[in-house]
This record gives sequence, structure tokens and C-alpha cells, in this order.
Amino acid sequence: MFANGSKQEEYTVLPCLAPNDTHQSAVQSGTSNVIIAPGDMLWWDLIYSTVRPASAFILTYTGDTASDAKARRDFKRVYVGVSGTAVFSNPDPNNAPCEVKVYPYCEVDAPQSSGGTEGTATITLGDLFGPDGDGSGVLANQHLINVSGDATQAIGRCVKIATVAQLPATVGLQATLLGSNAQAAQDARTLIIPDGLSWAAGDIITAIPVYQLFGGPIELLGVGAYTQGAITTQAITIIVKKNSSALATLTLPTSSSARGVYVDQTQVTNQYRFFDANDTITITEGGTASPTGTVAGVVLRFRRI
Repeated sequence: MFANGSKQEEYTVLPCLAPNDTHQSAVQSGTSNVIIAPGDMLWWDLIYSTVRPASAFILTYTGDTASDAKARRDFKRVYVGVSGTAVFSNPDPNNAPCEVKVYPYCEVDAPQSSGGTEGTATITLGDLFGPDGDGSGVLANQHLINVSGDATQAIGRCVKIATVAQLPATVGLQATLLGSNAQAAQDARTLIIPDGLSWAAGDIITAIPVYQLFGGPIELLGVGAYTQGAITTQAITIIVKKNSSALATLTLPTSSSARGVYVDQTQVTNQYRFFDANDTITITEGGTASPTGTVAGVVLRFRRI
């Protein structure tokens, strides 16, 4: 996994569950007696306060089909680095927790995976990489794959091309949660986009680059709205579009709501809810007739990624 002559940022020591802990069975790596191997990509399990290898990052997607792309997007948020330590499953009579050396920044050979993208012909400087998968959302511990420019799936980028054909390129992997260049994990935030004083079908904002509104790439979590006066005659719809394609729709039904009432958010669970900095966002107000009442503002719930 480690590239020849690779650079590693100063390592951090993180805890790992004791080898015979009852929760450790889900952490097994590729061999029967190894829990974590040097070179494994690791993530931080907040529930048990332990590092785990990528292969143990298995999620259940309610109402959605698991995929490698979705797993990579979620894995990125909790990725802490590459292991420099082997942790074995030999029982410890004291059930003592282990400590693992973790490199938040590490240069590795890539990709050594099925799919055959290794070699200079198919990799260029700056290409983005994430952990490879089995097609159903189970990620590999030490195999990388080119994610075709999708920054939401990437934990590293190509920093060096081999001068000899078919030798692996070098990819620099950067932890999301640790390291000098880490992206700080951020809590959910809200942004309110004011609307007009009367209803009018059409765009509230049109094709604004995400970096202008939010300062960088985001995950869109939900859409809400504040009403001004009771909505009657006709429901109002608020449609959020990513790069001109509809992503989420919020319906404000007719009601006797008074001024300033907040309409519950529509949760955005679509896999395309991740916006890169240069993606555009459009918010459209719709309806087939002129309703009484209006939308005072649209509320976007998001977090930076």
C-alpha cells in the first residue's frame, strides 16, 4: 500500500478495541488473525471510540440501495488515515485496548484493484481516488479506484505519475478528521433565502455556484420554508435543483397557517445531495394557480464537506 519513498505526515496514535472485545468481530480485516494491517485505510467509529478498517464500514441505507459510491461518500466524512500498525486477534488475557499508529497524510501506490486503471495511460496528475468496493457498498482496505473527478467520494488525489509504463502512480491520501490539511467536520447549518412579498411562479435564485452561497462544497440535508399569511386556493411547491436537475421538492399545502409559520423540512436523501463547489443551485417556486399567501423565505439545511 505504501508508495516507495512515500511521504507520511507525522502519525497520530488512536485507540482500537481490545482484540477479544465482543464488538471486535465486525472489524476483521482480510486474514483470519489480523484485525488491522499496516496500510489499511481507517475510519473513526464514534459509537465505540475506535478505529476500524474500511472493510468494516458497512451501512444500511433506509429506502435506498447501497452502492460503493454512497459508501465512499459517507466513509470520507470519518476517514482518519492509513494504519502503520498491525493489530492481531490473539486473545489478550487483560482485554486491554490497542493503540494504532495512524498517518493522516500518506502517499500510496494506486490503484492495485480490479478494474485495471493502473498505469500512466489512464491516470493523470490530480485524478481523484477513493477506496475500491465490491459493487454492493463494502469497501476495500487497501485498494483504491479512480472516482472520475467526484470530490464527494475522494480521499486523495494523484501526486506523481510513474515514468515507466504500467508502474503504479502515487496517490496522496488526506484524512478528513485529522491532520494539518484536514477538513474540519462541521455540524448542520441553515441558510435562509428570502422570497418576494407576493406569490410568483419562477426561480427565486437561478444557477448560483455553491461556493458563492456556502463558501465551498456541501451536503444538502433538508429544505424548509417560512410562510407569510395563510396559503389558500392552491398549494405552493419549492423545487431545489442541482445543475438544473430537480433534487428535492417541498410542498406547502393549503391551510389556515398564520404569518411566520415554519413548514417542516423535506429531508434530502437522494445520493446526488452532495454539491461540489462549482455545482450550481436553483430554487424555483411553483404552482398552477395564484394562491393566497406567500413564501417569506426558503430554508436550506446543510453541512460543509
